[in-house]
Amino acid sequence: MSALDDLAAAPRWRPPHSAPTRRRHRRAITTLLLVTGLLLAVVTDRSSATTATEQPVLRALIPMYVLPPSSDEVYGDWHRACDTSPEGSAMIANVHSGPGEAVDLNYLSAFEYCVLAGQRILGYVPTEWTRRPVSDVFAEIDKWYALYGSRLGGIFVDEVATDPATAPYYRDLYTQIRQRYAHALVVGNAGSAAATNWQLAYPPVADVLVVFEGAESALRDFKSPPWLAEARPEQLAALVYDVPRDDVVLTCAKLREMRLGWAQVTAEALAGNPWDRLPPQAYATRVRNACR
Repeated sequence: MSALDDLAAAPRWRPPHSAPTRRRHRRAITTLLLVTGLLLAVVTDRSSATTATEQPVLRALIPMYVLPPSSDEVYGDWHRACDTSPEGSAMIANVHSGPGEAVDLNYLSAFEYCVLAGQRILGYVPTEWTRRPVSDVFAEIDKWYALYGSRLGGIFVDEVATDPATAPYYRDLYTQIRQRYAHALVVGNAGSAAATNWQLAYPPVADVLVVFEGAESALRDFKSPPWLAEARPEQLAALVYDVPRDDVVLTCAKLREMRLGWAQVTAEALAGNPWDRLPPQAYATRVRNACR
């Protein structure tokens, strides 16, 4: 409901019947307040709409393939990531190429900290580009929820194929997740943009789609397919690694140009795993100032 709707729905004030003079004064004051409120509401609504159109919110989507602090540590990378990211961002957890076999108390503590900080935890599951049976992938999703329950805010489905022939596989998986875990945010990592919007067209395969994962040098040459301009920013994400500190501003400008709602930028290179550590605090601050 908008501010104007709130005003229209507000109960009308009735003055006491025994005070006709006071009634007229109160009516005049009430009318003045209502008119002032309406004007302010219109200005606020127009200002908000302009801001939303010009600059969509860019939340962090961080592959946190980083060990959480042990119980005797006070503050670690998980705490820093969740404290410094915009509220409503998402941390991708990967305990052991998935949820692992038992609850890890260190991860549990990190998840609880991040949830209290207003962030989402996404459980990682690989699909191997449809080579894993849907039943196996979904069993792993069930395991995530069995171990970590309400701390989870959704699922990160990795290795999503871009070939539309795989649509039945991914739509089946998405439907099962939705039916059992209605409030889960489902992020699909295709790593590149498909030729058409089949992954987001109804019925979709994910709520958020990673349309780019790669080095900064590859991002510079990225050509957006036409359907990307028609998607909502909150449906699109990118994961960019090997970004020199001096190129952070240009990288963030490119992500803005792509109209993304989610992203992560790091200086780490592909050698090994670019997501197995957080960038230094000074670098992370530069990314936050440029991208968020």
